[in-house]
Amino acid sequence: MHAALRTAFAAIVSTAVFAQPNGPRSPRCFALQYGPWSIGSESLSLHEPVSQGIALLDSVFLPAKNGRPVEYWAVRLPVSPREPRRATWQVSGQDSVVVTLPIWWSTGIQLSLPMSGDTLKGRAEIYVDYSPATAPWASVTATRTKCPSALPIP
Repeated sequence: MHAALRTAFAAIVSTAVFAQPNGPRSPRCFALQYGPWSIGSESLSLHEPVSQGIALLDSVFLPAKNGRPVEYWAVRLPVSPREPRRATWQVSGQDSVVVTLPIWWSTGIQLSLPMSGDTLKGRAEIYVDYSPATAPWASVTATRTKCPSALPIP
């Protein structure tokens, strides 16, 4: 897709995600519920617990460049008392977003969610910089919820 068209599309989807009928754009918060992970009865062992929710912000994290789409900031919920852990989201295709939740260095969880209504059903997948096998995945449901009164806005 041509870079200008991709940027225009990102703006349209961003507006659709954040559009408020009577006011400025505001965060959209979602509670996350994961289905069973594809590793069966094995326990999923990560450096930290999976996020229970996400707030999608309209603040730009990385501008579009060389055909890469704009990445926006996201905040994991509940907000960690230690630090707000970095997360991002970006437009994918014509009707979806991809949320990236880094866990440790080059490891994390990536959520692929079609944008349709207040309940989004998609896929969560572990990503790593090297994996000799297929990465674990699970279904994920993101349900629109009220945002906390104080979000750490980057």
